[in-house]
Amino acid sequence: MPPRAQAPPARPFLVLAFVALVLALGACASSHKSPPPAKGPAWTSKASHPAPSKETDKTAGAPEPDFAWDPADDKAGTAEAGEPDAGDEPDADDPDQADDSSVQAEEVEPDESAEPTQAPVQDLAVQDPELSPDEIRKERIVAEEPEVTYDIPMSYNDKVLAWVDFYSNRHRDKFLPGLQRSGRYLPMIHRIFEEEGVPLDLAYLAHVESAYKPNALSRARAKGLFQFMSGTGRMYGLRQDYWIDERSDPEKCTRAAARYLKDLYAMFGDWHLAMAAYNGGPGRVSRAMAQTRATDFWSLALTSRIRKETKNYVPAILAATLISKNPEKYGFSFKPEPPLEYDTIDVDGAVDLRVLARLAESDGDTLHSLNPALRRHQTPPNQVTAIRVPKGTGVATLAALMELPPSERIIVIYHQVRRGDTLSRIASRYGVSVATLQTENRMGKRTVVHPGQTLRVPAGGVGASGTWTEEPVASARTRPRTTGGTILYRVRRGDTLTHVASRYNTSVSAIAAANGFSAKRALRAGERIRVVPGAHSAELARRAAKRPTGGKQTATVRASVHTVRSGDTLWKIATQYRVTVGELCELNDLSVGAPLVPGMRLTVAR
Repeated sequence: MPPRAQAPPARPFLVLAFVALVLALGACASSHKSPPPAKGPAWTSKASHPAPSKETDKTAGAPEPDFAWDPADDKAGTAEAGEPDAGDEPDADDPDQADDSSVQAEEVEPDESAEPTQAPVQDLAVQDPELSPDEIRKERIVAEEPEVTYDIPMSYNDKVLAWVDFYSNRHRDKFLPGLQRSGRYLPMIHRIFEEEGVPLDLAYLAHVESAYKPNALSRARAKGLFQFMSGTGRMYGLRQDYWIDERSDPEKCTRAAARYLKDLYAMFGDWHLAMAAYNGGPGRVSRAMAQTRATDFWSLALTSRIRKETKNYVPAILAATLISKNPEKYGFSFKPEPPLEYDTIDVDGAVDLRVLARLAESDGDTLHSLNPALRRHQTPPNQVTAIRVPKGTGVATLAALMELPPSERIIVIYHQVRRGDTLSRIASRYGVSVATLQTENRMGKRTVVHPGQTLRVPAGGVGASGTWTEEPVASARTRPRTTGGTILYRVRRGDTLTHVASRYNTSVSAIAAANGFSAKRALRAGERIRVVPGAHSAELARRAAKRPTGGKQTATVRASVHTVRSGDTLWKIATQYRVTVGELCELNDLSVGAPLVPGMRLTVAR
């Protein structure tokens, strides 16, 4: 039997490699041990809406989050969200240091819903209020009077008292309008925060962020009552597109803010740190805590690892809370705006807010204030949109809308500039003046347009302000000759008020007002009625009808007819026959957005 083969001796380098691996793993494990979570207040919450999972650092000095976090460090409201920490070089490969430019690039078209107002949270980056020891002593005596309770940890340190003085003395004229507007939104915010299980006193964060302005906009494009950046808004379900920006919807952005704050509390276990992360971004705050070993906000604020705005953010909110819960103590006397009250109706398709305002017997400003998320003064096409109307008008408004022809629902048309378009050619196409297009699109005296640009074109001469601009719908070549803007129309067999109104881009109520009869009156063939082309307002038509009338509308000239082929559009047909789209629509009783079907016969000239 041959001798048993012996195993070769272990090679020395394999043994050394194994020992080195064990030591390396041990060092790695020890470096990633997290200390016990910082103790939060007795009030606790679990994140019911976790963010998308992504690996994050478990930073020393900060509690481990209940979920992984990293929305590209897209904070809800900072005016400088893309800047790195103080003394920290930005890392292109670190998503926590990425800004929101990739998301913001989608917002090519300006928001036409209202002039954006500056977000007051931006003041925190430039202000640094300080008080003398005597002033601090006096402010502390006032603040610590046990008159009010709070459901977030309240502090009366020098920084908070300096912001109390800043808001109540040196800049009370800026703080007061927010107190007045708070009456409009606080009941709703408190209701939603209670439903979401969030401390009610966090509602005053909105005062610091936006002064309760739904369209407040920061330099970094954060928007709304709670100043959401685009990416964070989308992550919390806020729709943002050409037609709608739900960051400006008071109820929807409030619910999103409640869920975001609750998730941040689940991550940090401390409401002060959660507020700091709301402003500076959770990734940035976590890194700063790891770098400084700070375990609470006030220790972190003494370092250079977070920005000045974030350092001021928490004391400013606590100061706003102190004042807002007892304004009389700080010398504020005011009448708060009444709470929001409204009915909600479902609107199918595109309808201008000013049309809805007329149906609700209200005004355009009121409808816009109830629906600030609508960016184009109208509901989006091809979908159902929930619209708020004044309290008690919902049923009547919806009933009136159901009876309104599609041609009377839109005041503004949106035209996308094509290659070769000029402002004068577009104006001619829609039967308006160049000056009207310049005014409607805030162009000043510029006349240059670019392919892909979207222009607002007023239908019937009604601009964004909702006022009559005396611009005709069709060109003078095909428009009936008038005196004082009113024509005499001879009724033909089969005509109805709706048919005539659609033909002349006016409304049934305007025709009725111009003639002094009921809007439900039947027309008789051969009778003559007054028509004010383009007038949708009954009052405007009534005034215009008092002026002398001149023209008659007849149909004695033989018409030219075009048979629609596959691929035809109103613009293509109008160009072929050298007429405007407005003229083509008037000749055929069409709306500008009407679909064309092959085989359809269109009148193209008379």
